Amino acid sequence: MIDFNTIRAMAESRHASAKLDQVIPDPLEGLSEEARDQKLKDDRRAARKALRDAARDEAAEREWKLTLAKADEVSSSVEELYNSRTMKGIRNRGGSIMVQLSDIHFGCTVEGMEERENANTYGFDKARHRLACLAEQVLFHASAHQAEELVVALTGDIFDSKIGKERKDKMFNSEATACQAYLHGRDLIIQFCEHLRSSELFGSMRIVGISGNEARLYAERGHSHVMAADNWDALLNADLATRYRGSDVETSFGVNRYVADVQGHRVLLLHGDQGLDANLSQNKVQSLLGTHNANFGISGHIHHTMVTTSWVRSASLVGTDFFAGDALGLEGKAQQNIYWLAPGQRNTYVIDLQDPDPAVEPYELFDYSGAFGSA
Repeated sequence: MIDFNTIRAMAESRHASAKLDQVIPDPLEGLSEEARDQKLKDDRRAARKALRDAARDEAAEREWKLTLAKADEVSSSVEELYNSRTMKGIRNRGGSIMVQLSDIHFGCTVEGMEERENANTYGFDKARHRLACLAEQVLFHASAHQAEELVVALTGDIFDSKIGKERKDKMFNSEATACQAYLHGRDLIIQFCEHLRSSELFGSMRIVGISGNEARLYAERGHSHVMAADNWDALLNADLATRYRGSDVETSFGVNRYVADVQGHRVLLLHGDQGLDANLSQNKVQSLLGTHNANFGISGHIHHTMVTTSWVRSASLVGTDFFAGDALGLEGKAQQNIYWLAPGQRNTYVIDLQDPDPAVEPYELFDYSGAFGSA
């Protein structure tokens, strides 16, 4: 509302000797009666609207205050609810941890690939470090699930062979004689198993396994047991059976394939060069599982991890070598798989071992007192 008296006083103070020769008219002056009525109605309507808006603002402010006060009241109980939802279900605890050892290729060396970015190297020194890191990952997942059983599953090509595939790359890039490579590899596998066994995390432990194609002692792979078992992998399995005979560690092996019962899962072990294709096609997987009355399968052979609904393939401990990297143009990583199996559930963990943790102490390489020409 315009304060006419204030305006008049200001004018008089500036022009004390002069009189106002203009008077601001009444805003309703000169309007018809209908126009006056409408103007008054509009003013009253605007005033009522301002009152309503102010009331709405006040009500909204109070509602927010009540909401925030309520949130403060329940925040502590909500936090308790969040904290209470820990792993309580039986589907998260117990069960078995199964670690797959595949395509370790003891005796193989990879060096001289320095022209590549992040060039891979491999030999016994790298193998013993990567294996120790894998064991630490097994213990981590076992602790997380509070697993009751440990299963070590060997799916072949634990050893390299100069005869397997008869490639000159193998003959000229072996780190030791075949016998020395076998003994070093056997020692490292035993250290791996004893590392896990001595943790006392598991109520029971067993070792199962088969042979691969690269560790054979003949140029031809062979499928009969007579030929397929003449193999460094088969010798390792026999040595493990002998070592743990009469102990609390169970051992059971096959030659070309083996089915292990783990927590209600029938797990088929194959190396991967017999009956499977590179893409783990569903029809071949289902055919193999059906033939062996199994519902899950694991393999290796192709050094490339693949996880499907019913089958999982492991990569190698080697990583990229000259044959895969240069001849085939395929890059790889050192990886191995860990599985948690419980009734009605199965989880797969792919463990990256390419760059082993320097904080983890590698396993020991023993010397053999000159038996192989070195002190």
